[in-house]
Amino acid sequence: MPKILHCFIFLFFILSILHIALPVSYGNLKYVKKFKNSSFDGIIKTDKFDDNHCPSETLKASENLQYDATTNTYTYCDVASVDHHPKATLTIGEDWPAEAIIHWYKLSEDNEWDELVDDDFFPAPNRRTITLDVAGTYKWTARAVSSDNIVINGDFSDGNNDFTSAYTYVSAKRTGPTNTLGPEGHYAVGTNPNDYHSDFSECNDHTRDSQKKMMILNGASTPGVEVWRQTIDVQPNTTYDFSAWFTSVHSSAPGQLVFSINNDQLTEEGGINLSSTTCQWDPFFATWESGLATTASIAIVNLQTAASGNDFAIDDINFSPVCVGEQTFNLKIRTYATTADIVVHDACNAGTAELIPSASDLNHPIFTWYRKRTDGGYEPIINGMSDNNGAVTLHIDNNGKLSVTGDNGTYPYYVSVKSDERCENAEVDFVEAVAVIHPTPMAPNITIQPSL
Repeated sequence: MPKILHCFIFLFFILSILHIALPVSYGNLKYVKKFKNSSFDGIIKTDKFDDNHCPSETLKASENLQYDATTNTYTYCDVASVDHHPKATLTIGEDWPAEAIIHWYKLSEDNEWDELVDDDFFPAPNRRTITLDVAGTYKWTARAVSSDNIVINGDFSDGNNDFTSAYTYVSAKRTGPTNTLGPEGHYAVGTNPNDYHSDFSECNDHTRDSQKKMMILNGASTPGVEVWRQTIDVQPNTTYDFSAWFTSVHSSAPGQLVFSINNDQLTEEGGINLSSTTCQWDPFFATWESGLATTASIAIVNLQTAASGNDFAIDDINFSPVCVGEQTFNLKIRTYATTADIVVHDACNAGTAELIPSASDLNHPIFTWYRKRTDGGYEPIINGMSDNNGAVTLHIDNNGKLSVTGDNGTYPYYVSVKSDERCENAEVDFVEAVAVIHPTPMAPNITIQPSL
């Protein structure tokens, strides 16, 4: 069965006072609902994807970040100084649209995800890019809602079409005091509730446009009568955002609405109690996971049974696919090794010179040897390779010792180091070491004369 992640109601009168964006939690995700002009404005949507084409691109690291897929670790290398503290910069890929809601977290010592909210982490307000100066385990989450509303005629612009209702439809407006929406259990689709009942308030649709339509209902006196239903195709294993707007059009006995998908109730027990304030549009919002379902049958039911009052309107029913992304990664921050980190000892044997590097202050040092090319660049030495036109052969053991065997002479080579706390030296900080091969001593040519 499809799983309901979370649902809630936004309280309009509180928001109209606060004028703020509220963080909202759904499962393991947090994102922000936008409000402006004292009304709910919904998640900012994008037309850059649909439920079949969610973004797949992940982190882009700055050029001094190295990624190890086996450990899922980014290693950041930089030069530390009194005036400079290394900071790693990571950016979520451009496949995620600008409208995406992005959050970053760090794993605490208590194994809890703490959200990073300080602006110092973020060089840009969209939080697509983050700068980090502490090693640890991190994750980012991204959430973006498609602008594609797969509910047909959810704004009722096409009148009484593309949905079903157990209420009785009324097309005619009232004439004088004769109310066409007088009987309970009837509905109309129009631009002004007062056009159908003289006791109904003169409300515009939820967008405050006097020319746009809404569904206007005189609530049934029988509980559980279906107000609205539409069945639509969905993609399996996909997240969808559902939302709808509602208002009372008479102050007495406000309606109690229940929203469901595939008979799974989205609202809490007892439904949503509408405000007695007429023409005050409030939203309902829920996130729904399709699971194995290939269709979503969305239904709205009113539990209020009062014959007097119990009059309301519904507008802008929306059901849109959501792309959700998440990536966990480890971060190491290291400074570059310098010439001060490496000491090279030499040893000479007949026909062979040995260059023995050490880095006593570093944990698990790994040495790399280079030779200089004729163009001034550096080339890594491969164990067993020859050098100087075959004059010498080079061997490197597991501890980083370089043995140079061959013709007499002096041969300069260059060594770098990396370790648990250091990145490999930059080329300007390679340490030069000169191998000197002496001639093999020869036995003296001595002739011993026999004694007389």
